[in-house]
Amino acid sequence: GDSRHPLGRWKEAEEFYKKSIALNPLKPITYMNLGNALTFEGRNEEAIPYFRKVLDLNPGHQRAHMYIGRNYILMGRPELGLNEMKQENVEIFKKFGLTLAYSALGQEKNADEMLKEFADQYRDNWAYLLAQLFAFRGEKDAAFTWLEVAYSKRDSWLFWLNGDPLLKNLESDPRHNALRKKMNIPLND
Repeated sequence: GDSRHPLGRWKEAEEFYKKSIALNPLKPITYMNLGNALTFEGRNEEAIPYFRKVLDLNPGHQRAHMYIGRNYILMGRPELGLNEMKQENVEIFKKFGLTLAYSALGQEKNADEMLKEFADQYRDNWAYLLAQLFAFRGEKDAAFTWLEVAYSKRDSWLFWLNGDPLLKNLESDPRHNALRKKMNIPLND
């Protein structure tokens, strides 16, 4: 991956992806990466057209609808988020997204059922995503448990830990800094 991410230097990542797009404007993943860099800078709305561009280039692309949905949820528009999650192309990310959306909408029964289904099916390979879901719901202990599992498995998604907007609820917890230290992520940004 691009070493800019773990340091939280999202501004730098943004410039990097913009240059990449100028060189190769037909690569969906670059637009997706740019959308995520903007999201991690807190520019949720600005990121959405880049995720849409991914779908213009490849309507079947995985995660683009889920990321649009996530951004709507972060913007406090969970009903728009839910609508995007329903259109996600890949089952795992659809279930992840629906769990997030139902949680954001306060539909606890739906959220709990979907989370259980997600955990039963994907716990072995998707610890980081489980951590995101628990963190977003404010279930910190479960979130840290799954982050530790992700760490022990060298989960490549941990790459997103620094400044992940879905993990906001964890940042004030000393366990968050402890994990960053263990991963050699500087604490001074």
